[in-house]
Amino acid sequence: MPPIAFAVPFDPGGSSVLTLEDVAHRLRQLRKAASLSQQQLAELAGVTRSTVSRMETVAKDDMSLKVVLRLLGAAGYELHAVKRGHDGTADG
Repeated sequence: MPPIAFAVPFDPGGSSVLTLEDVAHRLRQLRKAASLSQQQLAELAGVTRSTVSRMETVAKDDMSLKVVLRLLGAAGYELHAVKRGHDGTADG
């Protein structure tokens, strides 16, 4: 699976943050890049289509990391932690 990193520059002043909307937008991009409909992704991840829709729109201002990881995995991606200023992941 190709790894996906959500890399955003850190700003101690707080102006550069990774929002739920950023994650939702990226999740939708990745689903489309995998040529999957919301229903197809839902079936692969073992969740409902409405859950995929909710994760892609942050409809209830909530986002479960567990569900995001399941959706990414079902679309063929992994989430890796990347230390600021480095190209490699925290696990190697």
